Amino acid sequence: MVFNGGRFRICIPLVSGIRIRERFRTVGRAVVRMAETVGADIEVSQKKHLLSVWVYYTRPGREWSTVYFDYGKNWREDEVFSSIKGEFDRLSSHQENLIIHSERIR
Repeated sequence: MVFNGGRFRICIPLVSGIRIRERFRTVGRAVVRMAETVGADIEVSQKKHLLSVWVYYTRPGREWSTVYFDYGKNWREDEVFSSIKGEFDRLSSHQENLIIHSERIR
């Protein structure tokens, strides 16, 4: 599950009230825990047309993948962390399958 050299991007709405700031703190703490687990960097950006906090992950040379979005949720930090970890498990499994498949083609 370790994706060294990766990067998280936390996107928050450009216009944010108290609720979004609270959710950003909760989601942000979960992302920090996950980044420490996998040795990844974190960046934060504000985006127009967002209604909630979104979290993406990428590795060098890879596309960004959505690993969490907070719309309609009021999850605690541990629940957010578990959700992100579940997406990592899925991404890790998918990457392993791609590597095995490409080796079979050679």
